[in-house]
Amino acid sequence: DNPFRVRLIFLLGVPETDARAYVTLIRGIARLSKDAQLIGQLLVVNDSFEIMELLRQVKLPVNRAAA
Repeated sequence: DNPFRVRLIFLLGVPETDARAYVTLIRGIARLSKDAQLIGQLLVVNDSFEIMELLRQVKLPVNRAAA
C-alpha cells in the first residue's frame, strides 16, 4: 500500500477577483490535511451531506482586513 497515493481531491470555486477567499480556502485545506482523525472520517462517509458536516469542522483563518 503506497502511503503517498491520492485519497482525497478538492475542487474549489471562488470568483476570479477574490484571491483572498481562495487563499483562505487553501489554508483551510492545509489545516484539514494535518487532522488525521477528520481525514479518516472523510474517507468513510456515505454522502455529500456528511462530507459538508465534516468540512464545517475545519476552522478557517479569520480575514483580519475585513474584521
